[in-house]
Amino acid sequence: MTSGNQSLSDLASLQPTDTPIQLHPLPMAKASAATTRFVWSEAPSLELLSYVNVLKDEHAELMLQPGFTSFRRFFLANIDLKDAFPLLVGIKNNALLRRYLELMNARNVSISFLMSLRNLSFN
Repeated sequence: MTSGNQSLSDLASLQPTDTPIQLHPLPMAKASAATTRFVWSEAPSLELLSYVNVLKDEHAELMLQPGFTSFRRFFLANIDLKDAFPLLVGIKNNALLRRYLELMNARNVSISFLMSLRNLSFN
């Protein structure tokens, strides 16, 4: 017990110092290291839908010829038409395909959600 009392007395004997405490900046606080990130707004999303529509038309024409190429493979391999869509330049085809699939899934989810609300309102 005496050792506990001694530590309390040691704390009471501490005096404030005149030297200021030095704070170190957090690594997250460095704004200069931030990179820009593309945000999918309405305009690029609509342009993506137009781009996919053009690719689907070309894929349909290709399907009239002998052989089979899946749309996914055709989409990922086709980079020639992207120059006509300035908001999509610089985005990889893999990211474009993922975003297109997300848009299609979101549309289906919202329709099913509305249908479920409609079914609940009639009961």
